[in-house]
Amino acid sequence: MKSIYTLFILAISISSYNAQAAVWEDTQSWSLEYEQKYSEWMQSPAVKEGMFTNKNSPYYGVNTDCADTAYALRAVFAFENKLPFAITNPSGSREPSKTLNNRTTRYDKVGPENKRLVALITEIGSSVGTENLTRFDTFPPAIKSIKPGTLFTYKMQARFGKFIRHTYNIKDIN
Repeated sequence: MKSIYTLFILAISISSYNAQAAVWEDTQSWSLEYEQKYSEWMQSPAVKEGMFTNKNSPYYGVNTDCADTAYALRAVFAFENKLPFAITNPSGSREPSKTLNNRTTRYDKVGPENKRLVALITEIGSSVGTENLTRFDTFPPAIKSIKPGTLFTYKMQARFGKFIRHTYNIKDIN
């Protein structure tokens, strides 16, 4: 009877721990060194076509367009290096205090950290795009500072007076 009670307490402890699981815990801080490592990571074979679509990838299931890929790559790097990650105004609100970040417990029932990361990136993809990325989550770099990992965003007029916005993730510079 005592062993059944112990198993019950253990099961409750594990489920209550998962009930408040962040996407991942950040234990490091962004620095110029991590920005350089991000640039090197962008050039590495780890960042490749199929990293979100290959069933053997830990990040399988991420469905991205151009801006989502920019957010996803930064989130994956932050995840792998236990760095903080946040985006501004994911609700469409113009309140700068509202963020979607790695400490959210919204995905605590999704499973292990990499699955919670995929869920976070999926929400980002359905919440924001290039406009949000350009206006709130990036800044214009000096031309001489462009390197792998830098984003190139632009806006052009399309048909019927509408605009198209697009983001390129610079992987390497020749």
